[in-house]
Amino acid sequence: MTYSDGYVLGIDAGTSVVKAAIFHIHGHEMSRGARNVPIHNPEPHLAEEDMEQVWVAAADAIREALTGSAVRPDEVLAVSVTGQGDGNWMINAAGEPIGPAYLWTDGRAGEIIDRWYADGTVSRQFEISGSGPYAGTSTALLRWRLENRPQDLAEGNVHLWCKDWIVYKLTGDISTDPSDASLGGIDTRRRDWSDEVLDILGISAAKAELPRIRKPTDLCGE
Repeated sequence: MTYSDGYVLGIDAGTSVVKAAIFHIHGHEMSRGARNVPIHNPEPHLAEEDMEQVWVAAADAIREALTGSAVRPDEVLAVSVTGQGDGNWMINAAGEPIGPAYLWTDGRAGEIIDRWYADGTVSRQFEISGSGPYAGTSTALLRWRLENRPQDLAEGNVHLWCKDWIVYKLTGDISTDPSDASLGGIDTRRRDWSDEVLDILGISAAKAELPRIRKPTDLCGE
């Protein structure tokens, strides 16, 4: 097989539907697959997903796309993954979810956000991060865990975003990219974690749980 004859697999782990599509290297779509993922609302202001259910949905969507296209797995030259942004997807040192993912639509950190805007926290970090957090952003949810469930920040635990969880399950790589991390406490000029921003937001204690940031074009696994 030559490069001109290969295929690309695209995966999009959306909030309620996980999609996968096979494209010929020249751009035309061969086939696609999709699976729904339930959103759980233990209380009206909470929004969670079972991380294992999300992974199973992704695997099933990939299988459907491959089967429908008659493309062999060894003909796939590259895989690219996107997904719902923000939220908080935590795994432990063994690579297993510590519990449900908190989604970008989750409101449990609402009081923290109100406090940050009222006391000037958001303004103090804005020149570095260029971001204005909301209740479902990773920084707010990490602060919520520190204040309410500090055991969730145990040694070896890692905070991921949705697409990072899928990438980890596919390759074993633990990392993220500047786009997802843009509301997660980075210096937007350096595109890396900012100790000053994390300190202003009161989440320096969670820095060890933040993953490596790669460029979106980096090869992160096989």
